[in-house]
Amino acid sequence: ESALELRIYQTCVGCLCNFMILSPLICDEYLHIFFKLLEAKSTPSSIKNNLLVTMGDLIRRHSTILTEKKGLIFRNLRIKDDDLRRTAVIILSQLVLNDYLKLRGEAID
Repeated sequence: ESALELRIYQTCVGCLCNFMILSPLICDEYLHIFFKLLEAKSTPSSIKNNLLVTMGDLIRRHSTILTEKKGLIFRNLRIKDDDLRRTAVIILSQLVLNDYLKLRGEAID
């Protein structure tokens, strides 16, 4: 990937994330793509980091849409990349501290 291709990729993903935050309809429709990007090994870590931050915003904004996706959210704690795992811990801890997420068995598994 060239630097230009990576920048275009980042911009497209950023636009998708912004639209998902703004509209619950778009969020619901494209959530599967969002999680595919987050879980794909080919997605660059800079984009995954942005997706993790956006995930926190989506949970705050559209918590009812993401209720059934809690398992996927906690799965990010097992990421091998230290920076991504740190971002996931920070986002999840903020969500728990602000009562957007309740800890049950998902975090322990």
